[in-house]
Amino acid sequence: MRADDYPLPPAMDAAYAVCRAVVFETDIGLMQDPRVQARMLELGMLPGGRNVFDTIDPQTRRRLEAKLAETGLPGEIVAGFRPWMIALTLSALEFQRLGFDPNLGVDMHFFNKASADGKRIAALETVEFQLQLLAGMNAVAEEAFLAMTLQDLAQAPELAPAMVGLWRSGDAPGLQQLLYKTIDQHPDVRDRMLAQRNRAWAGKIEDLIRKREPALVIVGAMHLIGPGSVVDLLQARGYRVEQR
Repeated sequence: MRADDYPLPPAMDAAYAVCRAVVFETDIGLMQDPRVQARMLELGMLPGGRNVFDTIDPQTRRRLEAKLAETGLPGEIVAGFRPWMIALTLSALEFQRLGFDPNLGVDMHFFNKASADGKRIAALETVEFQLQLLAGMNAVAEEAFLAMTLQDLAQAPELAPAMVGLWRSGDAPGLQQLLYKTIDQHPDVRDRMLAQRNRAWAGKIEDLIRKREPALVIVGAMHLIGPGSVVDLLQARGYRVEQR
């Protein structure tokens, strides 16, 4: 998020005020640990001194080289990275360039508030699970992930502010149309990154509901919109889901 994206929509602060627990995708506190960064780098390197430019198809290579030139990042810096690691690196650099600060993300905002207020903090997934989600992709899915990212980054200057505007206004159909345009072209990536996780999360959120502990669950918007979303799955289990 950007500094001028705050304050957040009132519904979010209202939900936080009445919750006793705040649940994130993963352990936000642990993500700041240098050991996690080292683990990510370990998993994100190609084995045996291989060069990523020799492993991806010519079209993806051309797009990658063009994006690196635009970013000012020398190719030799990322040559030993796996495609998913390059995708994450370029995404982070692009969004920082557009004025987005990871420390101003909605998850960090509520993590800091919950920590200060003594609310229970929990996670739907472990950090290692999320790392293996990326590192465990096969070569085809991994290159698709990079190609998808490069396609999205080419539109980021227009897409990012539009995305925030739709999110703030609660326009779920608009968000779905915007965010699913690219990932729908890569069903394997969509299944791995969204569908499988949504199914696991729906069960965990149902457990929270059954415990009757008021909880605020904070996940990426793509998990809450479209077919097979967490919202869809909870409705299929008989729960009434309201947007406020």
